[in-house]
Amino acid sequence: MKWKKALLLMLMSILLLGGCEKKEVEKNKLITESTKINTKEENINVKGLISKEEAEKIAIEGFKEYLQMDMKKIKLPIKTQFVQKDEEYFYITADNIWRVCWVNEKDHIVYECEVNAQNGEILGFDNKNDFPDIDKNKDRRESIKACKKTVYEYIEKHKLLEGKKEVTLFDIEVHPVIMGITFRFRYDTDKFLDIVMDENKNKVSQFYNFQREEYNIKDEDVKIKKEEAKKLILDEIEKTFGEKIDTTNLVEDIKLVESKNIKAWFVYWYDIQGKEEYKEINYGGNLDANVGEIKFVTATNRDLNKKASPMNLEEAKKIAIDFINKNKLYDGIEKVEFIKEKSWDCISNFNIAFKYNEKEYMHIGIDTINKKVMVIGYTDDIREEKTKK
Repeated sequence: MKWKKALLLMLMSILLLGGCEKKEVEKNKLITESTKINTKEENINVKGLISKEEAEKIAIEGFKEYLQMDMKKIKLPIKTQFVQKDEEYFYITADNIWRVCWVNEKDHIVYECEVNAQNGEILGFDNKNDFPDIDKNKDRRESIKACKKTVYEYIEKHKLLEGKKEVTLFDIEVHPVIMGITFRFRYDTDKFLDIVMDENKNKVSQFYNFQREEYNIKDEDVKIKKEEAKKLILDEIEKTFGEKIDTTNLVEDIKLVESKNIKAWFVYWYDIQGKEEYKEINYGGNLDANVGEIKFVTATNRDLNKKASPMNLEEAKKIAIDFINKNKLYDGIEKVEFIKEKSWDCISNFNIAFKYNEKEYMHIGIDTINKKVMVIGYTDDIREEKTKK
């Protein structure tokens, strides 16, 4: 499930865009695109580990038990890969796993099961199901409530979190384009279980365990410590958006990420109860963990049950420029130039970018439900010029 590596690499851009996917997203790609599998190590035989044949048997039995799918009737070839935890497969929760995959004529994965090579435990299933487009007349609050009940019953039945420590419901992601809901549970500090629900059928379609080690990185080697990072972000939210945030009843999501020799704090809070009501309530941002420079900040509070009003570029630019002027974001900036706009209608975002000081960029995300700025970020990425209008 290589999507997890791509997920981390795309984290900055996704956050900047309010967690939204492009409106062109294919409806049957809820989590990941199908990928080809390398089977050059498929016949590896390591002492003390289960064999390839045993892993395939476990996967076939697992699909039947967990997803009620008879894989013996699936007329697709099986390709199995032995994977060890390394820089490419950093996300897996075991040192060694078997990826048991059913592939199509183009060698793309259609079904996948990850099996712990040490003890035969099933770590996850990836069933690339066809999810229908969202029904705009459907009350998704009822779907979330029903799916949540099913998820908890499923976890108990299959003992998916048995023996895990510090288990919490960490996030609920209601897909903006198709009828799918992901429930994310966090356990053992830096491990996660995602359960993906087919919203129409109120049925589990996928689940997988994965690890995010950045949740377990200590702050001894950075100048900005965790508590200071939290305070800096909250102060910036109050300064920028005029909101003083009480985080007492919000889920705290804090990690220390290292990329290209730069360490950054990602500090966020969100309202799980709000998500159950199909609302998006989250606050946070990210900053350089050594110099304290804030690159991104958001204050989002909106009811996704309400329909967004159509917004054109001129209206979006006016909202953005009024916000910039009100907050004096041009202070110290010599020249500002509007360079592009992106309309992301999947969860009611409109994003525009400005260039300033010749080579730096300011991105502003606008909530088209409430018609106000909810995101502001800064980059020095020259690739922005490629989309200049």
